Amino acid sequence: MVIEVPLMRFKLALVSEKDYKENIKRKIKEFVESRWLRGEKTTLQDIQNVFQKPPYNLSQGTVINYLKELVKDRKLSTYYKGGRRYYAPPKIPISIKFGIAMAVAIIVCGVIIDILVPSEYILRYVYLYNPGLENQTTPQTPSMLPIVIYLLILTAIFTVFAYWIEKRR
Repeated sequence: MVIEVPLMRFKLALVSEKDYKENIKRKIKEFVESRWLRGEKTTLQDIQNVFQKPPYNLSQGTVINYLKELVKDRKLSTYYKGGRRYYAPPKIPISIKFGIAMAVAIIVCGVIIDILVPSEYILRYVYLYNPGLENQTTPQTPSMLPIVIYLLILTAIFTVFAYWIEKRR
């Protein structure tokens, strides 16, 4: 909300405390990410050097509290190296890393089976095709693609579920 006072040369802007706090936290996060992208490590001192000076003028305790909230909300991560604490963008959770690794393994196995295994074996052992039975349709080019897609969908579902459980803790 902007209040204009007639006959004066300034405007008074009222911003809710929640919006101001969220804006500052977003700027702290962007500051840490920009330094990380440039390959620079960010310490508490670096953040305080920026946010305790104009135009922010935050106190030391406020900066520390905002950083604690960002770490708690998993918007930033911290790590210790050489006795110093550094701030960085959030790390990828282990459940998502595991899900990505499983998806890659499924795709690689499917491609290797398609390339190396003869189509008769894929028909017989993967699709359980029995040439002696009647009323069976024979695929012209049997492939592992349908099974790979099915397994990728299951992996995605279980990865999201595991991430959700991990996040709730």
